[in-house]
Amino acid sequence: GSIWGAYLPIIYGVKDKLTYIHVQHYNAGSGIGMDGNNYNQGTADYEVAMADMLLHGFPVGGNANNIFPALRSDQVMIGLPAAPAAAPSGGYISPTEMKKALNYIIKGVPFGGKYKLSNQSGYPAFRGLMSWSINWDAKNNFEFSNNYRTYFDGLSLQK
Repeated sequence: GSIWGAYLPIIYGVKDKLTYIHVQHYNAGSGIGMDGNNYNQGTADYEVAMADMLLHGFPVGGNANNIFPALRSDQVMIGLPAAPAAAPSGGYISPTEMKKALNYIIKGVPFGGKYKLSNQSGYPAFRGLMSWSINWDAKNNFEFSNNYRTYFDGLSLQK
């Protein structure tokens, strides 16, 4: 076998104790969504398709008899590069594009992309984002923290 999916048994084993997991959505190339389509990193479709796998559960290796169960939405975070230079192999996504993905993931508001979220209502308890790294964010005039802090603060005001 290959190394892909090697962490799944560990994640499954601690899922009831897991506070959160932030999955690296950069330096990863493209990814195949649960709809069987290939999505390029750095796009809203990629972010939604990859997050949806943990939020909804997915067939491991496409095997319908081997389902990795969904994590609670408050356990799932997306790891993003804070600046283009922080991800030399790609995956930087602009805040404008990422906010489209977040609105779809959290609120169920589609943006016209190809991937269709499994739960059309969204996942209001979705945990958030992780930055690689705060040093890159500082070098990039705090674009990451300024944009996403404002976004997530706005969500709490809507509750």
